[in-house]
Formats: sequence, structure tokens, C-alpha cells
Amino acid sequence: MLFSLPFVALFPVLILVEGINLTFRVTCIILAGIFPIIINTARGVRLVSSDYLDVGRSLVAGRLRTIVSIVLPASARYIFAGIRVGFARAMIGTVVVELEAAGSGVGFIMHRYTEQFLYQDYFAVVIVLGFYALLITNFISYTENWVLHPWERRRSLRRLYNPMPYVALIDEFSKESVTVAARVGRLLRPLSRLTSRLTMTISPLLRRGWIGWLVRLATLAVILALWNWKASTTSAAVLSTPAQVGRSLWKLLFVNGQMLHPILLSFEVLVVGFIVSLVVGFPLGILMGRSRIAEKLLDPYVSFLYALPHAVFIPIMVQWLGFQFKFAVAYVFVSAVFPVLINTISGVKGTDQNLIDAGISFGASERKIRSSIVIPAAFPMMLTGARLAFSASWVGVIIAEILTTGTGLGGDIQYYSDEFQTPAMYATIVAIMFIAVIILQLSVRLERKLTPWLPRKAIEG
Repeated sequence: MLFSLPFVALFPVLILVEGINLTFRVTCIILAGIFPIIINTARGVRLVSSDYLDVGRSLVAGRLRTIVSIVLPASARYIFAGIRVGFARAMIGTVVVELEAAGSGVGFIMHRYTEQFLYQDYFAVVIVLGFYALLITNFISYTENWVLHPWERRRSLRRLYNPMPYVALIDEFSKESVTVAARVGRLLRPLSRLTSRLTMTISPLLRRGWIGWLVRLATLAVILALWNWKASTTSAAVLSTPAQVGRSLWKLLFVNGQMLHPILLSFEVLVVGFIVSLVVGFPLGILMGRSRIAEKLLDPYVSFLYALPHAVFIPIMVQWLGFQFKFAVAYVFVSAVFPVLINTISGVKGTDQNLIDAGISFGASERKIRSSIVIPAAFPMMLTGARLAFSASWVGVIIAEILTTGTGLGGDIQYYSDEFQTPAMYATIVAIMFIAVIILQLSVRLERKLTPWLPRKAIEG
């Protein structure tokens, strides 16, 4: 739920709790960037081959040694992917925080430049920020290759320097690391045995569906109890009890229906912006994936804009489009089009060349090859991009409504925060969270229906 929730929806709560200071800014950036890292790391660990784990068990490896020597190396690619996504979201969080609340930083400077109509200075800051994002993204990619391909690392050392001292140093470092890991493993062996026994006892129970739901309900009960205890010791203007939030949510949805119209406004922006991103992203991605000329012309700009936090466009888009529907749709489009575009390009380029050669040998035209071979082969990746774009669209809707338009669910959050109607504010945040989770679940189910040949684990991953 927290991964699906637009982090900007928590701005009023954090401002009430922390105030506008460095702690508030750091907290927002952590909330923006940490969940992709958590989700991708858990996904990578879950997809580690059971054969590797069986080898570790056959060598009587302890749990710590298994994690260090098998699980982390096998899931490193997913971890780095989470770091890349987390960095991008953290950059967006930084700019949004500075636009909304902070009195300093890049976002604040760009907002001031647009108010003074200093567009040349504004675009200069945007370009510098884009190159900075590209630099960090390339550094993460280089680090990933350095970690995942150690043979390339040693080959580069061999080209530049006398390899023997460095190889000896690397081998010595590896021996020391293994020794330290073994010592730590011996110290934690009792705890490792206890966790192994608990895992062996609990895992068969969790495989039963009703036990899993029982554990989730118990976890929810614990969270609600802690929430209720914290609310009872905190000012009502800062934190409401779960019962108060539940009553407010029921009232806003079913008694006076006050939340229904904002939901419809938010969904209107969501649907229009998402459809426009698909209409632009799919054809452009297919063109760039099949045409070398189009790729060479457009790829530098796509890479630059993809690495650039799209929140930097908010001040200039407000100047050009105003504060209402046009701006919201444009911002949702900018938020959603790049996942569609990048995944479509990857899917088209990943088409089996043998299938294309077979089509050419039968005299198929380029148009026929695209419609009958390339698009069906790239369809799973295109759907994945659409699913990511759907979630990004919802985040874009809430950000646009809170920062500028003041309509929809995001506008309600801002209004209730300004009026200190804390239960209604939390009820709106809970509604946004549930809608985000429903969007994710519907996208997964739709992708599963449209691509029945793919394994379920691959779709959910």
C-alpha cells in the first residue's frame, strides 16, 4: 500500500508532525525512494533458483553464509534495478518537496525563475539537473556491471597495470571476507538454527491460503492497535484514531457522498492522461525499436528526459497550460509515457531474429512483419510498460492536484489539511491507497488474461 501510495499525499501529515525543515525533506525523499528497493530486493530473493539453495544445503552452509554467498549474488540484478528506480523516484521527491514546501534547493530556484519569467535560467537549471541524473544513472549501471561481471574487472586491470599485485590483493581481500563471514556465522549459529526451525515450522502453514490471510489480518490488527495507541497519546490535530478515520471515510463515501465527485475528477484525469501516453508511447517505441535512424535521432533525447525528474516541468507547464485540466493531463502524460516507451523499445528489440528472418524469407513487407511478428512478440513487454504507466499516472494525478489544480482527491487532502479536519484528511489518504492497490491488482489480472502463455511468477514479478 505504501509503495502504491503517491508519497506527495503524505505531505500534509508530515508537515503537521515534523514541520517544514530538513527532517521533513529527508523523510519525503526516503518515502519516495525506499519502497522500489525493498520490493525489488524481495522479488530477487524470492526468485533465487532452488538449485543454488540445495547446493548450499548440501555443503551444510548456515543461513548467513547462504545469504552472503548465494542469495545476494543471485538477486544482485534485481537489487540494482530497485536502486535505479529508487534513485529516480528520490529525485522526483526532492524536486517536488522543494517546489511545495522548502525555501531552498533546485525546485525552489526553478519556481522562482518561472515567477520572474527568467526562462533561460530555468532551462539552464533543467539541463544541469538532467545531466546530473544521467551521470548518477550511468554510475549505477557501471557499478552493476562491475559487481555482476568480475571477470571484466580483472580483464581491465590486466590491460592497464601489472595484474599480479592487484590479483593478489583481491584474493587476499576475498580470503579475509570469507574468514570474517565464517566468524560471524559461528557467533550467529544458534540464532540461525532457531530461525531455520521456525521457518521449517511456519512455511508449510503459510502455504495454506487461509493461514496466510489469517497472518495478514493479525498483522493489520497489530498495526491498527499501534496506530490507536499512538493517536491516544498525540494531539488530535496531528493524528486521528482508526475509528475516527473509518467513520469519516464512511461519511464521505456513503452518507453525504462528498468524496465521490473528487474521485470522478481524479479518474477523468487518470484515464485521459493514461490513454494519451499509450497512443504516443506504443507507436514511437515500435518506430525506435525497428528503425535505426529513428533510434539514433531520438534516443539521446529520450534518455535525457527519462533520467530527468519530470517534476521539474511543473512550473513551466503551469505557465503554459494554467492550473486546471490541461495541466493535470499533461503532467500525467509526462509521468506515464516513458515507462510505455522504454518497455516497448526493449520488447521490439528483444524479438527473436529468426522469426523476422522467416517473415522476410516469405516475402513479408515491413508493415506485415511489424503487425504479425514484432508486436505479438513484444506484447508482454508492452503490457508491462502499460502497467507501470498506469501506476505512474495515478501518482501524477495526485501530485498535480496537490501542487496546482486543487481539485480531486489531492485537492481534498490539501483542503482538509488547511482546515485541520484531520480525520477527513486521513480518510482521503486511505482512499487513495486503496485505489492505488486496486489499480495494481487489476493491471496484474489484466496482463495475466492477455498473456496466458507467460508464467504467473513472471507477471507478478
